Amino acid sequence: SIGIVLLVIFYVFAVMFTQLFGSCYDDGCYASEDWTTDEFGETISGDKGINYFGRMDYTLFTLFMLMTLDDWSNVIRQTQTEFIWAVWPILVFILISSFVMLNLVIAVLCEALSALQDEEEESSGEDRGQAHKHDMYITPYKTNFRDFETKSTYSTDDELLNDLVL
Repeated sequence: SIGIVLLVIFYVFAVMFTQLFGSCYDDGCYASEDWTTDEFGETISGDKGINYFGRMDYTLFTLFMLMTLDDWSNVIRQTQTEFIWAVWPILVFILISSFVMLNLVIAVLCEALSALQDEEEESSGEDRGQAHKHDMYITPYKTNFRDFETKSTYSTDDELLNDLVL
């Protein structure tokens, strides 16, 4: 169910970012410093950079990069050259997707710990009968040993032996 929520979040933000920032690549947002165009808008020299939001598949890949925080500051910085306000929707996506992924990791850990606890309860249920028999024989000796610890000195070895046995 968390995976489905994450897919829905990805799809919604991918459509939104493709519509909002799709023209950024053509406008030269991601271009290197030596990028120039002629009078027809064709690239003369330089590189236009990476097309982060030009198509839906590029946007989905970029959103995955943003979710994992891979080069997120560079994406925001380059997108802000054309759209100053771009930082806010991108940060909202990062926060939401990080929160969902954190919940996914916590759910997996809780499930693993629950399974481990169930296994321990099953194995301790089998050993509980044997432990009860063992405690029945050991308990009287434990009380005698406590009495033995409280006495500070024994005058003879016979007194020590009597305290330990009884």
